Amino acid sequence: MGFVKDNGLSIIHLLLLFITNHVCATTAETKVDFIFGEEIPQDVANNGRLTLDNYLSRYPVPVSEDQIKSLQKNIPNLMRQAAEPFGYFDCVCKSSIAKKESWQVTIHCKMPNVSTISDISIQVQGPGKAAIEADLAKNPIAIQPNSIFSALK
Repeated sequence: MGFVKDNGLSIIHLLLLFITNHVCATTAETKVDFIFGEEIPQDVANNGRLTLDNYLSRYPVPVSEDQIKSLQKNIPNLMRQAAEPFGYFDCVCKSSIAKKESWQVTIHCKMPNVSTISDISIQVQGPGKAAIEADLAKNPIAIQPNSIFSALK
């Protein structure tokens, strides 16, 4: 039994070359760990992590120090955007970076009072009024007066 050869390399050699390159590429990637202060609500931290990961996805790996510094300059705006869907419209964030085995980005934010819904008024006009009002009676909207604003409702 022989191995099929292509340009003098056996399939086993090609597999070993692929595995070696994959392992080297994986270990060469520089990981970025985001550490959020306890003052940041978990929903905001989760959305912030997604937003920051999305920002970093524009860069090739490994992530360089210049790219991390670029991220750090944008963290106040990116975290403000991540907080808005949860009712925090004026948070002020700052960050620090440290290089260990991975980049560690620590984020702290001053979270203002969360926005609340004070009043809701729905007025329906037109030929579908009866159907819409019947639907609203069967399925009330999730937003209620004095509830915390959330874009997820």
